[in-house]
Amino acid sequence: DKLKDFILEPAKFFETFGYNPRTEIHSLYKIDKGLSDTHIDINGTVEFTYLKKIYELCKENNCELILSLAPFYNNKETGGIYDQLENWADINNIKYLDYFDLAEDIDLDVNLDFNDGKHLNYWGAQKITNYFIQFINNNYNFKDHHRDEKYSLWEFNSVDYSEFDKILDKIEKEME
Repeated sequence: DKLKDFILEPAKFFETFGYNPRTEIHSLYKIDKGLSDTHIDINGTVEFTYLKKIYELCKENNCELILSLAPFYNNKETGGIYDQLENWADINNIKYLDYFDLAEDIDLDVNLDFNDGKHLNYWGAQKITNYFIQFINNNYNFKDHHRDEKYSLWEFNSVDYSEFDKILDKIEKEME
């Protein structure tokens, strides 16, 4: 069974489906993919092997794959990896959302929207999530499953996020 390749241990943060809403703020110098001084070939890596398996599984099940690259502080060794990935996506006609290129459009702030040099904080993640929701709504026609019993866990968790948002909004107002 091809799906056995994708079975992992249960997520540490099951309630959030793996997402850990971090509120720390770490300023970055700039958002930049940069250029690589070294060439790392993605072919043959475990990550790329699994990406190709996911792509094949999507094709077999008539499911469109969308790739995205979240911004982070880049080092010289990683720059060329993402160019190769974007090239592979182009060759295979896969939509590729590069948030390095979209950073200005979604108003990512290098002084406020990062948790550390590698991850967005809660506010940065919200900006990317909102852009992705808009992208999905503008390009696809999915059925709304709000209040559908089969998706009740998602509805339950959205309440948790709403409460989290209220707390953070209160903190932000107090900081002003």
